[in-house]
Amino acid sequence: MFWFIIGIIVGAGGFALIQRTRRPDVPTTWYGWVLGIAAAVLGLLAVEAFTGSFAELEPTAAWMSLLALGLPAIILGALAWYLPRRTAPSDTVPGDDLIEDRPESEQSAL
Repeated sequence: MFWFIIGIIVGAGGFALIQRTRRPDVPTTWYGWVLGIAAAVLGLLAVEAFTGSFAELEPTAAWMSLLALGLPAIILGALAWYLPRRTAPSDTVPGDDLIEDRPESEQSAL
């Protein structure tokens, strides 16, 4: 039943993510998708290894697998969220507003 609920959550989250990225104001890149999918796979693998190790009464292995698989999942997820926003082209040119705000007297004639 646990994996059924996880599957519903992952499916609903994937559907919401795809619907959100269809909007033109949301930047998406190919490497963002790759990093996000890798983060999701590592996160699900970390949960599976954690619950499986606890079911076999190996708590040390459970926590170590959560650390070894969960930490890279968090790092990749953060990169998937941060990098496309950092490299997205902006609509405004820096300094463009300064040209329009200058008084007429400071502009030189051609």
